[in-house]
Amino acid sequence: MRWLIILLAFIASTAWGRGEIKLLGSFHFGSVYADVVIEGNYAYFATKWGLEVFELGEEKPRKVGETPTPGDALGVDVEGGYAFIADGYKGLAIIDVSDPTSPRLLTSLELPGRAEEVAVSNGFAYVGVCEEEEEGQWLVIKAELIVVKVTDPMRPERVGSLSVGDIRGIAVSGNLAFISSGDDLLIADISDPRSPAVISRLKTPAPPWGIEVAGDGLILIACSEAGLISVDVSDPTSPRMLSKTRASPFVCDVAVEGDIAFTGGSGFITAVDVSDPRRLKGLSAWSTKRHGIPGFVSGIDVGRGWLLAADLRSEPTVASFKGKADLEVQPSPGYTGRWLAGVDLLKDHKAVVVGENELIILDISDRRRPRPIATFERTWHGGRVKAWKNYIIAGADFMPIIDISNPQEPRDVDSAGGWTTWRSGMAIHNDLLLIAEGDELRILDLRTLRSLGEVKEIASVQLQGARDVAVEGDYAFVARGNDGIAAVKIRKVRATGKPEIVSEIRLVKADKVIPSGRLLFAVDEDSDELSVIAIADLEKPRLLSKVELPRHKGYVFDLEVYGKCLLVAELDGLSIFDFSDPSDLKLIGEFDTPMPATNVLVRGEEVYLADSGDLFILRLPPWWKLIDLSPKGRLVTRYGRVKAEGVIGGGERPAKTRLFQNFPNPFNAETWIPFQLAEDSRVKIRIYDPLGRLVREVDLGRLRAGFYTSKGSAARWDGRNRFGEEVPSGLYFYELEAEGFKGVKKLIIVK
Repeated sequence: MRWLIILLAFIASTAWGRGEIKLLGSFHFGSVYADVVIEGNYAYFATKWGLEVFELGEEKPRKVGETPTPGDALGVDVEGGYAFIADGYKGLAIIDVSDPTSPRLLTSLELPGRAEEVAVSNGFAYVGVCEEEEEGQWLVIKAELIVVKVTDPMRPERVGSLSVGDIRGIAVSGNLAFISSGDDLLIADISDPRSPAVISRLKTPAPPWGIEVAGDGLILIACSEAGLISVDVSDPTSPRMLSKTRASPFVCDVAVEGDIAFTGGSGFITAVDVSDPRRLKGLSAWSTKRHGIPGFVSGIDVGRGWLLAADLRSEPTVASFKGKADLEVQPSPGYTGRWLAGVDLLKDHKAVVVGENELIILDISDRRRPRPIATFERTWHGGRVKAWKNYIIAGADFMPIIDISNPQEPRDVDSAGGWTTWRSGMAIHNDLLLIAEGDELRILDLRTLRSLGEVKEIASVQLQGARDVAVEGDYAFVARGNDGIAAVKIRKVRATGKPEIVSEIRLVKADKVIPSGRLLFAVDEDSDELSVIAIADLEKPRLLSKVELPRHKGYVFDLEVYGKCLLVAELDGLSIFDFSDPSDLKLIGEFDTPMPATNVLVRGEEVYLADSGDLFILRLPPWWKLIDLSPKGRLVTRYGRVKAEGVIGGGERPAKTRLFQNFPNPFNAETWIPFQLAEDSRVKIRIYDPLGRLVREVDLGRLRAGFYTSKGSAARWDGRNRFGEEVPSGLYFYELEAEGFKGVKKLIIVK
């Protein structure tokens, strides 16, 4: 008995006893490229995940090194074997890149506000930090140029600052700093970095963004709607605009090679002849559209015969450049920058991950360090994946079926046919492949892969709105949107070829569905509701409870069951609900992911969670001990970044009022602004331009406490001002005002 008491006391003192989730390992495979700088034979990208390094040579640039950063890597510059990252709300990150193939994070210096831009010169880093504050009825942007001494990269020291209206671009040359701020170019004397001072300003024809020093006394500015402008700064106290050319609808960065400047922005990369700065001349333009979707180039650089553009997608835009205004854009599989990824397990301690651009087979025998052993490049336009025997079925394009019996040489063998999207649902049960898409449930026999070398469709059921499917016992449950859920009996379907609809459950709308014993869980994305239905008697299903998804923003990507817990993969990460009492569903934990969590898989006590660019392997305690999440705060691992928060109490009332990021962003015609209210409040949404001028006010009236995070409940803005006119492309700010709360965030509109 004594030893039993000691053992129980030990368990109670451990993370296992406390019921915490343990991160075993992670693997990073995708990013969102935000900025780039070329130094020597390498290109350094800030990717909103960290720093990624590409080698430049005769062949197409390839990634050779990477490391995560604590924050959202937004800007980058390189000097003296070190990379300096404007790391969002985590300030300035400093990385040793003396060996570019093995970058190493040295330190991170927190700064007030959000670090968005950085330029480095002569042992000093000049960091653009922005915050938004309310003054009366106006939104005022508080920005600083913060000077950090980095001569000792292990001990960065903040030594000076300069208050400005806004910062969207920084360039440094000698004793001068050039700053894009509001509608002005600011020129600051930095001969004493401890006391930078503005010595002149020039009003530009439109808000300035990226700045490039193009020679003695000359700078070029990407000037949003006005295009590219040239400015004579030979007398820095009296700058003069020389010329401008509008080569594309909106430009926000510029790079120069010889007499050619390249600009990037909304949908295009353009070449401009700058041999005569007084007469800029547009030469040619190249679309950055991929699969019909325009890119938004936020960073661009040119060198070593290559042009590279970071356009907020999963792969950079790459073009070869041979000294003329002729670019040869290299094929790139990058799609939208927000894509679906899927994961499934194979035999012999292997896993398969499908991202936007590739299929990766991982050795996971050491869960701490998943190791890629084979990669199959392919643009999927989606990424669900199911494994069966020595085959995988990818839920994208026309559902290719791939033989991976030799993991080093995966090969296409067949297609399940039919056009599918990332919304398509599929399940494997008793060697049957079930696909819910469009207006039908299709059932295919996987056994014929071995006998005939192809899959054979053996049955189908017309079900309007079919979009997800899950199987329990003899029944397939099909989510049908507004038409609810259909229960289809599939027992003996291989012999009869006749699946039978036994029940149509119209108690709820359903976009995602998963059964568990005598319960059925369904998610309605329009209302943000998760419902629990009793299905012990399929002819008389009963609605037991509903709960609003607190982190939901119109997207739930996957559902999984672990004991008496439901795991929900959402836009911001993983939410965990306790359904031990199905009439009182409780949220017991959340796990934040760097990008949207798109697939969750439970095997025993392990969870395999894929977001758009990472695979996380977690170990769960017994479900009845699942009361907390670990690690707290942020953890930077060798492979990726984990953001985790502690327990959030159950119930439908948020603990605090919050404003979330709009979606989509950037956007064209319309966007939604999600938020949550901790108490009943009168709510107003205001839109401001970069100068703090009110563009539009939306009075939502008095709203009840709760979550307003889906398209059906969030505030909507149609991109028009208070006069009903469409506003131009560019950066805007939106503000939520509620009882005792004001919050501000940025958005970008692209026409």
